[in-house]
Amino acid sequence: MINRFDIGLTLFDMLTKVGIITLASIAEAMCYGFIEWYIQDVKKIDMPRKFGGMINLLAKSEKVIDTELSKDLDRLRDKRNNIHLWHADREYRAYDLADYNRAVQTVQKLEATLNEYWESHQLPF
Repeated sequence: MINRFDIGLTLFDMLTKVGIITLASIAEAMCYGFIEWYIQDVKKIDMPRKFGGMINLLAKSEKVIDTELSKDLDRLRDKRNNIHLWHADREYRAYDLADYNRAVQTVQKLEATLNEYWESHQLPF
């Protein structure tokens, strides 16, 4: 949506930031939902408590996602984690359209990867 309008200055920064935060939260929820199901029904391992732990579990331990997607998710998580007030002095112009578009592509790739894994392993629902 941000790509369709000519918005500038602080409004653009805030819309881009909110979009990235929302997409990071969606990616985290997708990982959480997949891992929660995966752990309860397929494996009997401890549930990671943070997004970074979920990414590591999916990439390194279980090999559900590839290294490139893992790095993209880490970048997205880092962008999202910079929303705190103590980072406010370096926040202006910290988000751009390329970051937003990369976040959209990362969430789309995560969705496709999780769906492909689910279907290729004929996992019960």
